[in-house]
Amino acid sequence: RDLVRSRGLGDVYKRQVSTQSTGFSFVFSKKMQFNPRLVVPATALYAGLFGLTDFYLAARVVQRRVQLGVSHGDGLWHIIKNSVFPESGETSKESFDLLTQKYAPLQTSIRAHGNFVEYVPLSLTLFILLEANGADKKWIHLGLGSLFVLRLLHACGIHEAVAGWKRTVAGAGQLVVLLSASIANVYQALH
Repeated sequence: RDLVRSRGLGDVYKRQVSTQSTGFSFVFSKKMQFNPRLVVPATALYAGLFGLTDFYLAARVVQRRVQLGVSHGDGLWHIIKNSVFPESGETSKESFDLLTQKYAPLQTSIRAHGNFVEYVPLSLTLFILLEANGADKKWIHLGLGSLFVLRLLHACGIHEAVAGWKRTVAGAGQLVVLLSASIANVYQALH
Protein backbone atom coordinates (compact mmCIF):
# COMPACT_ATOMS: atom_id res chain seq x y z
CA ARG A 1 0.00 0.00 0.00
CA ASP A 2 1.17 3.49 -0.78
CA LEU A 3 0.54 6.55 1.31
CA VAL A 4 -1.06 9.13 -0.91
CA ARG A 5 -1.84 12.76 -0.20
CA SER A 6 -5.09 13.67 -1.86
CA ARG A 7 -5.93 17.36 -2.04
CA GLY A 8 -9.58 18.36 -2.08
CA LEU A 9 -10.48 21.98 -2.66
CA GLY A 10 -9.37 23.36 0.70
CA ASP A 11 -8.54 20.18 2.66
CA VAL A 12 -5.60 17.83 2.76
CA TYR A 13 -6.28 14.19 3.56
CA LYS A 14 -3.93 11.28 4.11
CA ARG A 15 -5.32 8.08 2.64
CA GLN A 16 -4.05 4.56 2.31
CA VAL A 17 -4.88 3.28 -1.14
CA SER A 18 -4.00 0.16 -2.99
CA THR A 19 -1.98 0.68 -6.17
CA GLN A 20 -4.44 -1.65 -7.90
CA SER A 21 -7.59 0.19 -6.76
CA THR A 22 -9.71 1.43 -9.62
CA GLY A 23 -13.10 2.98 -10.21
CA PHE A 24 -15.82 2.53 -7.63
CA SER A 25 -13.84 1.21 -4.69
CA PHE A 26 -13.71 2.03 -1.05
CA VAL A 27 -10.53 1.50 0.91
CA PHE A 28 -10.53 -0.68 3.99
CA SER A 29 -7.98 -0.33 6.73
CA LYS A 30 -8.96 -0.14 10.39
CA LYS A 31 -12.06 1.81 9.33
CA MET A 32 -13.76 2.42 6.00
CA GLN A 33 -12.57 5.57 4.24
CA PHE A 34 -13.94 7.40 1.26
CA ASN A 35 -12.39 7.06 -2.17
CA PRO A 36 -9.48 9.54 -2.12
CA ARG A 37 -10.14 10.71 -5.68
CA LEU A 38 -13.44 12.30 -4.69
CA VAL A 39 -13.39 16.05 -4.14
CA VAL A 40 -16.57 16.13 -2.03
CA PRO A 41 -16.94 12.59 -0.64
CA ALA A 42 -19.41 13.33 2.16
CA THR A 43 -21.78 15.15 -0.17
CA ALA A 44 -21.38 12.41 -2.77
CA LEU A 45 -22.61 9.84 -0.24
CA TYR A 46 -25.76 11.83 0.54
CA ALA A 47 -26.33 12.75 -3.11
CA GLY A 48 -26.51 9.01 -3.82
CA LEU A 49 -28.94 8.45 -0.95
CA PHE A 50 -31.09 11.36 -2.08
CA GLY A 51 -31.00 10.02 -5.65
CA LEU A 52 -32.30 6.65 -4.47
CA THR A 53 -35.03 8.37 -2.46
CA ASP A 54 -36.03 10.50 -5.45
CA PHE A 55 -36.18 7.37 -7.60
CA TYR A 56 -38.48 5.70 -5.06
CA LEU A 57 -40.81 8.72 -4.83
CA ALA A 58 -40.97 9.05 -8.63
CA ALA A 59 -41.64 5.30 -9.02
CA ARG A 60 -44.55 5.60 -6.57
CA VAL A 61 -46.08 8.35 -8.71
CA VAL A 62 -45.73 6.21 -11.84
CA GLN A 63 -47.19 3.17 -10.08
CA ARG A 64 -50.25 5.14 -8.93
CA ARG A 65 -50.70 6.67 -12.40
CA VAL A 66 -50.73 3.20 -13.96
CA GLN A 67 -53.15 1.87 -11.33
CA LEU A 68 -55.58 4.74 -11.93
CA GLY A 69 -55.07 5.08 -15.69
CA VAL A 70 -53.90 8.70 -15.39
CA SER A 71 -51.26 9.50 -18.00
CA HIS A 72 -50.54 13.03 -16.75
CA GLY A 73 -51.72 15.40 -14.07
CA ASP A 74 -53.09 14.46 -10.68
CA GLY A 75 -56.43 12.91 -11.65
CA LEU A 76 -58.42 16.12 -11.24
CA TRP A 77 -59.66 15.97 -14.84
CA HIS A 78 -60.97 12.46 -14.21
CA ILE A 79 -62.78 13.67 -11.09
CA ILE A 80 -64.37 16.60 -12.92
CA LYS A 81 -65.23 14.58 -16.03
CA ASN A 82 -66.84 11.79 -14.03
CA SER A 83 -68.66 14.17 -11.67
CA VAL A 84 -70.03 16.60 -14.25
CA PHE A 85 -70.60 14.01 -17.00
CA PRO A 86 -71.08 10.76 -15.06
CA GLU A 87 -71.66 7.62 -17.04
CA SER A 88 -74.22 6.50 -14.48
CA GLY A 89 -76.26 9.70 -14.85
CA GLU A 90 -76.04 10.75 -11.18
CA THR A 91 -74.15 13.80 -9.96
CA SER A 92 -74.32 13.29 -6.21
CA LYS A 93 -71.85 14.63 -3.68
CA GLU A 94 -71.17 11.02 -2.66
CA SER A 95 -69.93 10.11 -6.14
CA PHE A 96 -67.70 13.22 -6.16
CA ASP A 97 -66.29 12.30 -2.73
CA LEU A 98 -65.61 8.72 -3.85
CA LEU A 99 -63.76 9.94 -6.94
CA THR A 100 -61.77 12.43 -4.86
CA GLN A 101 -60.75 9.65 -2.45
CA LYS A 102 -59.79 7.42 -5.37
CA TYR A 103 -57.28 9.95 -6.75
CA ALA A 104 -56.03 11.31 -3.40
CA PRO A 105 -53.08 8.85 -3.15
CA LEU A 106 -51.85 9.94 -6.59
CA GLN A 107 -52.13 13.62 -5.67
CA THR A 108 -50.30 13.00 -2.40
CA SER A 109 -47.52 11.04 -4.14
CA ILE A 110 -47.08 13.84 -6.67
CA ARG A 111 -46.76 16.38 -3.84
CA ALA A 112 -44.31 14.18 -1.89
CA HIS A 113 -42.09 13.92 -4.96
CA GLY A 114 -42.56 17.59 -5.87
CA ASN A 115 -41.70 18.77 -2.37
CA PHE A 116 -38.58 16.60 -2.41
CA VAL A 117 -37.30 18.11 -5.68
CA GLU A 118 -38.12 21.62 -4.44
CA TYR A 119 -35.73 21.40 -1.49
CA VAL A 120 -33.07 18.71 -2.03
CA PRO A 121 -31.23 20.01 -5.14
CA LEU A 122 -30.54 23.45 -3.67
CA SER A 123 -29.56 21.98 -0.31
CA LEU A 124 -27.17 19.53 -1.98
CA THR A 125 -25.65 22.34 -4.03
CA LEU A 126 -25.06 24.40 -0.89
CA PHE A 127 -23.39 21.47 0.86
CA ILE A 128 -21.24 20.67 -2.18
CA LEU A 129 -19.95 24.23 -2.06
CA LEU A 130 -19.36 24.08 1.70
CA GLU A 131 -17.44 20.82 1.44
CA ALA A 132 -15.45 21.89 -1.60
CA ASN A 133 -14.46 25.08 0.19
CA GLY A 134 -13.11 23.23 3.22
CA ALA A 135 -15.98 22.97 5.69
CA ASP A 136 -15.48 20.39 8.42
CA LYS A 137 -16.84 16.98 7.37
CA LYS A 138 -18.72 16.53 10.66
CA TRP A 139 -20.88 19.57 9.79
CA ILE A 140 -21.49 18.25 6.28
CA HIS A 141 -22.57 14.88 7.70
CA LEU A 142 -24.70 16.53 10.38
CA GLY A 143 -26.47 18.79 7.89
CA LEU A 144 -27.03 16.27 5.11
CA GLY A 145 -27.74 13.40 7.50
CA SER A 146 -30.37 15.53 9.21
CA LEU A 147 -31.86 16.57 5.89
CA PHE A 148 -32.01 12.96 4.74
CA VAL A 149 -33.88 11.86 7.88
CA LEU A 150 -36.18 14.90 7.63
CA ARG A 151 -36.99 14.14 3.98
CA LEU A 152 -37.85 10.53 4.83
CA LEU A 153 -40.00 11.75 7.72
CA HIS A 154 -41.79 14.16 5.39
CA ALA A 155 -42.39 11.45 2.78
CA CYS A 156 -44.01 9.29 5.47
CA GLY A 157 -45.94 12.16 7.04
CA ILE A 158 -47.42 13.58 3.85
CA HIS A 159 -49.56 10.46 3.43
CA GLU A 160 -51.38 11.14 6.71
CA ALA A 161 -54.82 12.73 6.43
CA VAL A 162 -53.89 15.78 8.50
CA ALA A 163 -50.59 17.59 8.84
CA GLY A 164 -49.24 15.79 11.90
CA TRP A 165 -45.96 16.05 13.76
CA LYS A 166 -43.94 14.31 11.03
CA ARG A 167 -44.69 16.93 8.39
CA THR A 168 -44.37 19.78 10.88
CA VAL A 169 -40.97 18.65 12.17
CA ALA A 170 -39.73 17.78 8.67
CA GLY A 171 -40.91 21.06 7.16
CA ALA A 172 -39.38 23.22 9.88
CA GLY A 173 -36.22 21.12 10.03
CA GLN A 174 -35.50 21.26 6.31
CA LEU A 175 -35.89 25.04 6.39
CA VAL A 176 -33.39 25.23 9.28
CA VAL A 177 -30.91 23.09 7.32
CA LEU A 178 -31.40 25.21 4.18
CA LEU A 179 -31.00 28.47 6.12
CA SER A 180 -27.92 27.19 7.99
CA ALA A 181 -26.20 26.01 4.81
CA SER A 182 -27.00 29.30 3.09
CA ILE A 183 -25.60 31.38 5.95
CA ALA A 184 -22.50 29.15 6.14
CA ASN A 185 -21.85 29.66 2.41
CA VAL A 186 -22.18 33.43 2.74
CA TYR A 187 -19.83 33.36 5.74
CA GLN A 188 -17.28 31.23 3.83
CA ALA A 189 -17.46 33.56 0.84
CA LEU A 190 -16.82 36.67 2.94
CA HIS A 191 -14.02 35.28 5.11
